[in-house]
Amino acid sequence: MRHSPETKFQVLQDAKKMRNLKAASRKHGVPYQTAFTWSKREKQGETQNCPGEEEKHRRSDLSRRILDIVLNENGIKLSVADKRRLTDKLSHEGFTVVECCDELGISRSSYYGRPEEKIAPIPREKDAVPRSDAPEKGEEVARQLANSSSQPSESKPAAVKRKKTGAKRGRKIPGFSCNTEGKKILDSDIIGILKKYRARIEFCNALGYRKLTEMLRRHHNLIINPKKVYRLCRIADILLEQCSKKRKKRIPGNPCARRMVTGPRQVWEFDITYYKFTGQERFFFTVAFIDVFTRKVVGMHTGLCCKAANLCAVLETALQSEGITRPDCLVVRSDNGSQMTSWKFFNFLKRLEYKIEHERIPVQSPNKNAHVESWFSVLKRECLDVRYIPDMKTAYEILVSYIKCYNEERPHGSLLFNTPSYVDAVYRQGSTLDIKAVSI
Repeated sequence: MRHSPETKFQVLQDAKKMRNLKAASRKHGVPYQTAFTWSKREKQGETQNCPGEEEKHRRSDLSRRILDIVLNENGIKLSVADKRRLTDKLSHEGFTVVECCDELGISRSSYYGRPEEKIAPIPREKDAVPRSDAPEKGEEVARQLANSSSQPSESKPAAVKRKKTGAKRGRKIPGFSCNTEGKKILDSDIIGILKKYRARIEFCNALGYRKLTEMLRRHHNLIINPKKVYRLCRIADILLEQCSKKRKKRIPGNPCARRMVTGPRQVWEFDITYYKFTGQERFFFTVAFIDVFTRKVVGMHTGLCCKAANLCAVLETALQSEGITRPDCLVVRSDNGSQMTSWKFFNFLKRLEYKIEHERIPVQSPNKNAHVESWFSVLKRECLDVRYIPDMKTAYEILVSYIKCYNEERPHGSLLFNTPSYVDAVYRQGSTLDIKAVSI
């Protein structure tokens, strides 16, 4: 571990006061052998001075040297250019640039960033113009420099302004490009080659500037940059129009609201799932509509694919079978799948004789569509996982049979262990059951 000079100085000082080198080294957490080496070197003549005191002596020498130079040059107030020259002179005498810049109140960026114009030399005694107030200014500069030796300067150096020429940045355009053999090809000849490419029927509306660059490199062995080809194409007016990506118009969304479902045919939930054929890497898809209050599966479709047209057909069949004819009486809720957000499904709902409100749940919130998700879980666990499904025909027959059993025979806990079809029939007759309202 490397110790700082301050630690080294304190260990040796405490050892002299305590007259015990081992106790002093233990106090500062320094190994005794390291402290013994420091003490041995000190006895051999290498005196250890405090780093702060050494820095003060060095700075005082620097301040005195600056005062001597300024007073010998008639005490004229120094400009930024004069401070640069003074720093150059002091750096040759052994002082560092950092020390000189701190004492003179100039930043290192101002010292190193010299403008192109010539710096006026510091006026000497023979070149100085006699002025009556020169000694007073010299004394004032001397006092300022003497104070700066004791405390760091807070004054900011004046910024050196460069002359604005108005010219553009970058090198001058050469007007030619070289090929791999070193032969120069003029820009006018390159423009002619580019126009020949663009005149061909195959490339009249093809090949951007990057591809034209590759063509020039491949067919003419040119060493050329794509940015230069872009500039030449712009000069020749053969640039293609930039293709703008057409954004697909989004379907107007209707976010789901919090509702209390108190009877059948108020809210339907629907979703799509898929299942793998037994022993195969093929899938079949199933879409289902379920009544939130009665848990009845009112519509189902299964097949090797599931498109928006299948969704529309299932919903239309379910509306007819359930006798939905009153306007503003049904809300259908789904997630944000591609079929549910398609224009085809949106226009289908718009063309219906009676209005149906379509709600879409937020992203990554399946709990808003919990009833149909739960039904899919029951379907896979109780039906599909325990059956052999080799093809689509078998899958369709199994699903139709299970849905009939689910609606008419399987008791449901939240329906007071009644079946969904029985609860639906009771409410159709105008009667009610002691079933709690469903909050969604």
